[in-house]
Amino acid sequence: MRGLTTAEAVAIYRTLYWDALAADELPPGLDHALFDFAVHSGVPRAASSAFHSGPPVARMDTSVPGSSTSARPN
Repeated sequence: MRGLTTAEAVAIYRTLYWDALAADELPPGLDHALFDFAVHSGVPRAASSAFHSGPPVARMDTSVPGSSTSARPN
């Protein structure tokens, strides 16, 4: 980890958390809160909790296989 550059860290967080949550499509403030939640609790838990919180996150696409938002319980 000592050799990890800032650019590499940004790419990891963007891919594994921000993009997985489709955070660019969320309202300002909620995007960062959900991102933080995902980093600390996992993407599936963050996505599931967000989905069950109601609008505006209830409109998140839960049908994309392999996406964190597909973790929504049935």
